[in-house]
Amino acid sequence: MQFHTVAELAKNPRAINIKELNKIIHQNNFIGNQEYLNFKNENIDHSLLTATLRLLSSSIIVEDRTIFSLLRIILVKHKQFSNKYSQLIDNFEKKIQNITLKRLNSELIILAAKIAPLVLAAQTGNVSIDNNLIPDDLTIAHIKQMLERIEYLYYNFHYPMTTNSMMTSKYQGISGVMDGISESCILQIDASPMKKISSKSIREFLYFYAIIPQPQQAKIKQMAIYNPRWDIMSHAQVGNIDQELLKTVRHKISSWDQLAGMSLMDRLRK
Repeated sequence: MQFHTVAELAKNPRAINIKELNKIIHQNNFIGNQEYLNFKNENIDHSLLTATLRLLSSSIIVEDRTIFSLLRIILVKHKQFSNKYSQLIDNFEKKIQNITLKRLNSELIILAAKIAPLVLAAQTGNVSIDNNLIPDDLTIAHIKQMLERIEYLYYNFHYPMTTNSMMTSKYQGISGVMDGISESCILQIDASPMKKISSKSIREFLYFYAIIPQPQQAKIKQMAIYNPRWDIMSHAQVGNIDQELLKTVRHKISSWDQLAGMSLMDRLRK
């Protein structure tokens, strides 16, 4: 089977026209009076930093240990990286027990950063990212500050979240990982240096929504992305999204999903 991640599919700007969606996406400061954490002096890429935040927020703030099962599932799929990551995951799982955000030290943040490429692989499908980069003191300080903002978010968002949920399409040719999903909301953490939400992120959210199984999909009322670097919440009500657009997205997902399970000869016959 040809396997795709939601993030890979979202890279294609011509797949769906999302121009009108910008009109219904609202942005506002969630906490307020928070300084912008400038990425320019950080020594790791913002995507790896986001993956580090996802791992730490799930395991410490929400205390959702399913993240470790997810990491091991990824290793089963990419066995060539087993030796590289198995010991790191085991060590992190042991050391993170009973750790609170106040007790989080640099050693654990560095360990999480070393595992971050595997978290990123679950989202993007790219498993060849270097995991030898060690965050410096300033980057560690920024990670701690962002985690404090994420903690505030989870405690004040009023949604019981399931974090790092692996979501798959009907034929399981497409998958992705959501940071948070509740009965009525899907939420993603993204420490992008850009204040404005990207078109790729919008497409990604629409695809995630499309692969949520019914009847759960019918209960989702809100999509939200929180950027702890800016303390910006970007959110949209599902009911305000054009139904024809959602219909197109569902059709795209269904088509890609069915093709993923076909042999080359079967595809040529289509």
